[in-house]
Order: sequence, then C-alpha cells, then structure tokens
Amino acid sequence: MEAKKWEDIKEFVEKNPDQMERFIAGATYTNSNGITFSKIPSDKEDEAFSMLTNVVVNNEPLAVKLQMSEQGFKKNVCQNLLKMSNYQDLSIGAFDGDKVVGVFMSVDWSNQKRSMPETKEDVDFWRNKMNPLFSFILMNNASNVKKSKILCHGITSGVLDEYTNKGIARNALALRLALAKSLGFSDYIIEAGYGASNAFKVYKHYMEFGSEMPFADFVFENRKPFGDSEGGYVVFCRSLV
Repeated sequence: MEAKKWEDIKEFVEKNPDQMERFIAGATYTNSNGITFSKIPSDKEDEAFSMLTNVVVNNEPLAVKLQMSEQGFKKNVCQNLLKMSNYQDLSIGAFDGDKVVGVFMSVDWSNQKRSMPETKEDVDFWRNKMNPLFSFILMNNASNVKKSKILCHGITSGVLDEYTNKGIARNALALRLALAKSLGFSDYIIEAGYGASNAFKVYKHYMEFGSEMPFADFVFENRKPFGDSEGGYVVFCRSLV
C-alpha cells in the first residue's frame, strides 16, 4: 500500500473490504521494490523477534538511553509482552524473499499485558527499564487514551539498516492503519523521536501531531532517567473513523 495520505488509506479500506479480509486471513502485499508484507507467520516469529531486538536495543533512543540488553528485550518485550498482548492480530512483517527485513508491532492498548517475571533479572528489567519507559509513554498518551473508544498502539518497530529509505516503514504504517481500521479500532497512536529520525519522517505522512515530551522534563520516582539530555518524543495520532 503506497498511499500518499491518510485519506487514500481510508478510502481503500472502505471500498475494498474483501481485500482487507484476505490480508487479515494471511494474504500478502508486495510493493514496487519487491518487498512483501504480511502478518508475521508463526514459523518466522523467532527470526522476527531477533531482528527487532537487535535493531531496537542498538538504535531506538529510549532503549539506548535505558541501556536495554538484547536478552532482556527479546525475553521480556517480545516473548512476554508482545505475545501476551496478541501482537499477531495487528502487526506486520516485511520480507525480502524469505528474509525478515522489517518488523512493525501494534497492539490493542486495552489488551497490553504480560506474565509475571520469572527471574531476578526479569524483575530488574521491568523495574529499571520498562517501568520508566511505560511511565514516559503514558505521560505522553494519557489524553489520547481517555478520548479514544478503541485504541491501537504502534508499540515498536525496526528495519534492517541496509533496507532503510526504501519506503518499507511507510508501506508498513499504511498497512497497520488499514488493518486497525478494518478490525474496528477508532484511533491509532504511535511515538517517534524528535525531528531527524526516520520514524518521525514516516509518521508525519499519515498521522497528526499530538503531545511532545522532552527527555529533560521527565521525572520518574524522584529521578530523571534520561538526565538533562537533549531531544525527546512526539506522539502521533490518527482517528480511524
């Protein structure tokens, strides 16, 4: 789906419910660069989780600032939070042949859940990494959550370096918005770092600006997890109705 603006996505979904039903059931979409998009098959899940983990912990600003480990992220975010939150219904994988080159995770905001941590390392990961992160995100999104009837959250994503700037993230966002609308969600929210990030450039095509949160302003449990560092995040919103 290579739509120029949100209205094109909305029109496509409303005029082609049969095509969306096929995609929801497992059909694929291939863009002009030969990249195929689909929901993530179960036999590609571990590869998708591993790719996402590597990209996020090494590149995503919040993960880097919180010094998330690959082991901690894959076990606690991918294999726990995402699976418990039924990510499969709303998420997209991008494939070059059989290779996973992009992963784009969305979940039902009201259905974000996790199982209890299994080890001391897991407890520490949630206490020291995820709790500050969720507090930061919720501070950004509190007003959006209250206003929305059924909210879909673009929770995390990643594209392999050699596949960036090829339209993959933009195609995947269009598909995620179309998927969420087709499944009855009323709103979609997603976060991106300020200004120069690839995510920021992609999201502005289809989304509207919501709230802003500078890193230096964030206080969690009487401390500043991100210090006085420059930068921050923007919440992007989209009504799907």
